[in-house]
Amino acid sequence: TRISHICLLLIPIMALGQLPATNMFHFTIMKVGEEVKLKNPSFITAFNEDGYNNQPYFIENDVLFLTSDYYHKGQTDIVKLDFFEESLKRVTNTSESEYSPALIPGKKDFSVVRVEADGKTQTLSSYPLDGQGRPRRYLGYINNIGYYAWINEENVVLFLVKEPHHEMAVARVTTGQKKTVLDRIGRTFKVDNKNMVHYVHKLYSDQWYLKKFNFEKNQSTEIVEMPTGTEDFEILFDGSYIAGQGSRLLRYIPGIDQTWKEIADLSSYGIINIKRLATRKNRLIVVDQKP
Repeated sequence: TRISHICLLLIPIMALGQLPATNMFHFTIMKVGEEVKLKNPSFITAFNEDGYNNQPYFIENDVLFLTSDYYHKGQTDIVKLDFFEESLKRVTNTSESEYSPALIPGKKDFSVVRVEADGKTQTLSSYPLDGQGRPRRYLGYINNIGYYAWINEENVVLFLVKEPHHEMAVARVTTGQKKTVLDRIGRTFKVDNKNMVHYVHKLYSDQWYLKKFNFEKNQSTEIVEMPTGTEDFEILFDGSYIAGQGSRLLRYIPGIDQTWKEIADLSSYGIINIKRLATRKNRLIVVDQKP
């Protein structure tokens, strides 16, 4: 199978640190009737093929932010891929590591999980879109943030790193108020256009469920059981869900499907371990983690 490469900057790769080797692939999503097809595959992280490239987030339809250790092995920055210009740009350049970029609703800034200088404290911080200037820290008393997603301009859902089970909490950044929702959660949050938080509840070791949380009513609703071992998913433009299991890309249509159905096997592209997914209109980013 032929696959195009967006090489961007071909610079020799240094040895991989402790972060897992992850790469990203871009596809165009086509919908024919109720079916979804993938076209125009591109390998978009050739600039750092043996490094860490993860947590994709579309800032615009043609602009992707992601976390990468391309510039400094063992430490991550936020970088920008512009598909229209076919360019790569470093956004953050700090002595700390940044992860999980996302636009802050109603602002011209983006947020990150920032690992502070001690290597342990994980905070929610923000930068201007160009990455220039000192970071602003939100929720200063919370230092164990693993992942997050904005519900609206004031409220954010948090994955809190805790033992023995990680917790899901909702916090208001304007007041600092925090409310724990439940524990045993997956790392992926997706917020739809009704401000519903979609997440994976790892209720039992071998049974994980996709659920949605109504922030205003403080109520969760079960959607479907997840494929075995899968905690990453994405919501497509038609309201259906996609998730990966190994090399297989699966889809679930609420109200129609009883369970997940395979829409593509991506092993012919060298994708064998699908992790995070990101979409914007007809674009799909697939993160593949090497063994």
